[in-house]
Amino acid sequence: MQDRLNFLRNPKWQIVFVIVTGVLIYVYLTYRLGGAQANFWTILFDLVLFYAGIAFWMFFFAQFILPVKVLQKRWLAFRRLWDYLIGQHGAAIFIENGEVRKHAGEMDKDQPGIALLDSASAAVLRTDVEYTRAVGPGVVFNLYSAHSGMLEQIRDGETVDLHGQSQFFGPRDDENPFNDKGEDETPAAFAERQKRRGQTRGLTRNGIEVVPNVMVTFQLDTFAGEGHSQFGYNETAVFRALTTGGIDPDVASDNPHKDVAWYDLPGFLAAEIWREAVAMFTLDELFQDLPAEIVLPGSTDKLKRAPRKTVTGIEFINTYLRQRMTQEEVDLLDSYGHVVGRLPSPEYRQLKDRGIKVSFAFVVNLHFDDPIEEELIHRWKSTWRERAVAERTQIEKEINDSGVQGQTKAMQDYTREVSRSLTRLSPGIAHDSTDLLTTMAEASLSLIVRDPLVNMAMNDEKIILLDLINWLQKRP
Repeated sequence: MQDRLNFLRNPKWQIVFVIVTGVLIYVYLTYRLGGAQANFWTILFDLVLFYAGIAFWMFFFAQFILPVKVLQKRWLAFRRLWDYLIGQHGAAIFIENGEVRKHAGEMDKDQPGIALLDSASAAVLRTDVEYTRAVGPGVVFNLYSAHSGMLEQIRDGETVDLHGQSQFFGPRDDENPFNDKGEDETPAAFAERQKRRGQTRGLTRNGIEVVPNVMVTFQLDTFAGEGHSQFGYNETAVFRALTTGGIDPDVASDNPHKDVAWYDLPGFLAAEIWREAVAMFTLDELFQDLPAEIVLPGSTDKLKRAPRKTVTGIEFINTYLRQRMTQEEVDLLDSYGHVVGRLPSPEYRQLKDRGIKVSFAFVVNLHFDDPIEEELIHRWKSTWRERAVAERTQIEKEINDSGVQGQTKAMQDYTREVSRSLTRLSPGIAHDSTDLLTTMAEASLSLIVRDPLVNMAMNDEKIILLDLINWLQKRP
């Protein structure tokens, strides 16, 4: 019974039923009116009207099935609808957030089809021998290539999500990459854990292995609103990202996972920069203030240096990593972290050529072998008092410096306000001490009232000044 209901609800069989029923009614009416010979011209006219009506109404409704505006795309929509009617249609797919939504076997059809991409999706079309074009949000009709004569297709893995992307390389939060194989751990799981360890493994200058997590945020090289997409669509960036190849040198040449996808490239580059940078410092320097001669990357302006800012090795590495990934020109460092010149960033250029723009990159969650970690904890416990005293001394120094700077600024503001008030006195007239003192008192009061914080803190002084001004004005 259920099969029969499904059969009756099938749109194709419903169309066949309507057509057959209509033909039978038409034949019956023709027979009642005298037969085919007597109604030849009427039948011919009805046939022309019938097929013309089908074409007209299909073209009419095709305008509302798809969001198309130009005449060429309206004609293509009509053609796809006609192909669907006669069973010769190609793939009809929907791409949402870079993911292809399709029926089973849809991608195997070799006829012209259609793709609908949401505002956060883009893709490239290709034939068996060439990439033809990049496409973005909206309706896309695949066509025959003018160069090869072959039909364009959208293949799995050749779509892109236009949202900002984040990548997390290295060990998982719940694992220690240095642990031996556990009793309940399968060989495959252990191999995967060691693979994640190798992704970000680096050696300090004194040969200590450090395994952090590398995090990168990035997107295609575009900006919000470009290409009629709130997320930004740039045809050149999409084409470069999906068609420019890269390989992982640590993977065997016959491994299908050897190719590096566009969204994996930022993480690979960031990990390589981390390995290069961590080799400039010893283990202790990663967590201690660096010597004064080591300048934070990017704080040099030709031969002039900015004021010294105390940083640890990790802070230095994160700054250097971010600059190598986001700036066209960066500092050239020697093997100890000293700035020796400037050079174009190869990573920035590589990302640019691939159509990718990195917004942020950093390393976190440093992992060490157990003996090293225990030694670091022991050092921290044994030196915490000295470090606390040093930090307290530094904070007190900064507070004193801020106080001196505040007093200097207050004196400058006071002098400027009093001078401005004195210049408003009538020139060419000899003013007595009462006029001068009244003007200075009013200037001081104005300076207090103007700043809300000072006004609240100096309420007593404000009352004294008011009394002084009142007394001066009442003097004979």
